[in-house]
Amino acid sequence: MAYFSEGDLLSDHARLRELAREVGVSDAGSLWESDAFTDEVRSDEAEAQELGISGVPGNAYGLKVPGDWRPGF
Repeated sequence: MAYFSEGDLLSDHARLRELAREVGVSDAGSLWESDAFTDEVRSDEAEAQELGISGVPGNAYGLKVPGDWRPGF
């Protein structure tokens, strides 16, 4: 939401660390210093592409997305 409502830059690592701390993530800086989650992210991107989602935010009306946490979806 910080990007859409406050205009924060997603490329600002200091701001990302601050936002992560606000939600209880203490070591967010290590995420962009390694490629530990590259395969998982690429898999998520491929799944989104298969669903026809090409940007953020994306909408998938009427689809049952495995692992979707939203009630009634």
